[in-house]
Amino acid sequence: MELQFQIFHLMGREIGSELDMADQSERSLPPIQREDVLYAEVDGSMVLTRDGWKEVKLGRLFKSADCLVGDGQQRGQITQSQYIAHLGGKAPFCRGMDELLDSFGGNALGSRLVAINDGAEWIANWIRDIFPEAHHVPYKSRIFVQF
Repeated sequence: MELQFQIFHLMGREIGSELDMADQSERSLPPIQREDVLYAEVDGSMVLTRDGWKEVKLGRLFKSADCLVGDGQQRGQITQSQYIAHLGGKAPFCRGMDELLDSFGGNALGSRLVAINDGAEWIANWIRDIFPEAHHVPYKSRIFVQF
């Protein structure tokens, strides 16, 4: 009985995870205009769960038309963006991001797709393999504290 419960629990989590990604990969932003640039921020972070440490992956998409530049007195801001998140392996997250990016034109965007990330190998490889013409903008977000 315990093994049966564990199997159903694992299956439920996997199916729920896939459904969740399908819901998130539907575009909620208006279509991109010909003069717009689409920015895709991607990052991962480790979180402690009941099942141990897992990586949560987060993606954020926004268009250049939604970026308001500050005037020195006020900070700039992004007026609209869409998020996608996944706790677990990179494959479901990448599939969801692929679908979402494809809804904006995918590879047809060419160099109008800007991938912003911390340079993690799995992110860099995914972007390079699926969207080879995208611009890559790495940032350094790692902070090391020495005690």
